[in-house]
Amino acid sequence: MTSEQEQPVRKQQVRVQPVRSVREEIIRAQRINRSGGTATSTDSSTGGNDR
Repeated sequence: MTSEQEQPVRKQQVRVQPVRSVREEIIRAQRINRSGGTATSTDSSTGGNDR
């Protein structure tokens, strides 16, 4: 019974991992933008438009 209960718990944790990673990336992007490092943000916007 412990194995069956551990399976659903593991599936939920995996779903929370990607969500946390995305949130951290957003916070990092905002911090970089404030630091004046818009090179990454502009690179994505200009790179796609330039092509």
